Amino acid sequence: MNEPTLFDNLYERSLPYDTLHYGNVKHRDVHNIYGMLQTMSTHQGLIARDGGKLRPFILSRAYFAGQQRYANKWSGDNWGHFEDLRFSVPMALTSNLLGVAFYGADIPGFFGTATEELLIKWYQIGIWLPFFRAHAANGSPRREPYRFNNDTQIILRETIGLRYKHLPYWYTLFYEHTRTGDPIVRPLLYEYPEDKTGHSLTDQLLVGSDILTSSVYESNATSVSIYFPGNNQSWFQVTGNRVVFESGTWSDVPVDLTFNPVFYRSGSIIPRKPNVQRSTADIKDDPNELHVVPDQNGNATGRIYIDDFESFNYANEKQYLYVNLDYDASSKSVQITSVDSDNDASNFTLSVQTIYLYNKKDDETFTIEKVEQTRDGVSLVDLDLSTQPILL
Repeated sequence: MNEPTLFDNLYERSLPYDTLHYGNVKHRDVHNIYGMLQTMSTHQGLIARDGGKLRPFILSRAYFAGQQRYANKWSGDNWGHFEDLRFSVPMALTSNLLGVAFYGADIPGFFGTATEELLIKWYQIGIWLPFFRAHAANGSPRREPYRFNNDTQIILRETIGLRYKHLPYWYTLFYEHTRTGDPIVRPLLYEYPEDKTGHSLTDQLLVGSDILTSSVYESNATSVSIYFPGNNQSWFQVTGNRVVFESGTWSDVPVDLTFNPVFYRSGSIIPRKPNVQRSTADIKDDPNELHVVPDQNGNATGRIYIDDFESFNYANEKQYLYVNLDYDASSKSVQITSVDSDNDASNFTLSVQTIYLYNKKDDETFTIEKVEQTRDGVSLVDLDLSTQPILL
């Protein structure tokens, strides 16, 4: 937890203000930064233990300005209510705007007994927050997915799998956050400041700039009202029905228990993994797939970042692969170029197994073309992408 707490006092859980810390420092003078100082010292200890070779992972409930340098954050003790589910989204957006990007909420609420419907809906939005986990208080019913009926297990398995399939996209966003400070999850106003309709919306979120999602926040909901931001672009629904929505419009999007609506932005390329493995260690070396969603001119762009996933070599030695992905409709090709000129990508390979090309069928629907070979019949996975474009 990292905050100084007394559990045996019903009315005042903090330490007395005149409690003395080392050096005769009164607690009232350090209460607000106590958690940050503890995570800072923990971070320093882990760095020293591993000789500065491995990245620490520290999770804290208490935090203060600057703590994102040392630890990740979760929302603290919440309840298994739809109201708390609703709160989790703007809390994550605010935290990201403040620079604390690795943030999430306990699924499906720390206290209380969440209904099976709430459990499912919380998972379906929780996979789109940077920090994703289920958690419960002592005495609360267990929430492991395998404890529920078969239908619920299938829904939760597919939901969690959707998170893992997007790990290349997530990992790229996390790296770009370290370079630019851009939030990982974003309110609409961050990407579309000129679109005033989105300024007050706190129940929708953007994951990076290319994925839009929302949730239902009440029981037995059959639709969710969603605003599609931007100008002269489209949003392609990738869960549920294959429907296209135009920017600057509202729509009541149908939902059921099996999915929350998720949309890809036109003009984007989303890197994904084709399969779900037992752990991230098993999935990291698998080939990738690219979901190409052209804009009104038929073009799309994206990026993917790869390193060794555990050391500081990406920062100290500039050992990483970071490339632009550019789809050109006129040549029906994907060009891959390095973002940086001074990095060492010799230890990393970008392997693409499949490209999914999204094509508008009409004003409201789209098709997906699956491509596994070049136009010359060469398997994509056999290409050396550092030397040639992918000709579809």
